Amino acid sequence: MKRAIILILSLTVCLVGQTQTVESRENPFFYDEFKLGFVYHLDGEVVIAKLNYHMVFQEMYILEPETDRVLILVHNTDVTHITVGDDIFVPIGRQYAQVIQDGPVTLLRKRHFVRQEKKKGAYGTPTATAAVDMASHWNFSNAGNAPSSQYIGVPVDYLVLTEYFLMKDRKAHLATRRNFLNLYSDVKPLLDRFLRENSVDFKNEQHLRGLTKYANSLLLAK
Repeated sequence: MKRAIILILSLTVCLVGQTQTVESRENPFFYDEFKLGFVYHLDGEVVIAKLNYHMVFQEMYILEPETDRVLILVHNTDVTHITVGDDIFVPIGRQYAQVIQDGPVTLLRKRHFVRQEKKKGAYGTPTATAAVDMASHWNFSNAGNAPSSQYIGVPVDYLVLTEYFLMKDRKAHLATRRNFLNLYSDVKPLLDRFLRENSVDFKNEQHLRGLTKYANSLLLAK
């Protein structure tokens, strides 16, 4: 019984700040096609290439410039950020998150696709179970002679897990009430009063955008 309670508590902690939706789409990439972007490194180097982010593997890929066919993983150990059009991505560990509110402290959104496989239940009724899409046509190790269009298949239902983070000094923190107050310690009394007077849903993107914009304005006004 004690072990079961610990497991439940662990799952609850993992789901803090996380929203879940179901989305049906053919392409597990962020964009419908690879787009021209810029990869910025710590040493000042900027790489220009066609980029796309795989929402299942949570990895950034580029097309090999000479052939426009070979997929190459973007190693993010020394990457500060990536821009594709108006979109900005920053590394969180080995994964990437999208900047959705900029400022002294940045609000990030990280989306993860998990394929939904339908199986029959005890009475023949369909049930959905989550399984990462590891089908052979997503096997990038064999992508040497394959055009990027190969990785677009039939519509698939994905469980979309969305998490929100705050980033300061290149360190990411879950977008929770506690972390807001810690990261905005210079204006903590004003921010704490705002949070007590307003009902903020930390799983609601619009609420988080508004809160981050307000908190950044307090810092900039100091």
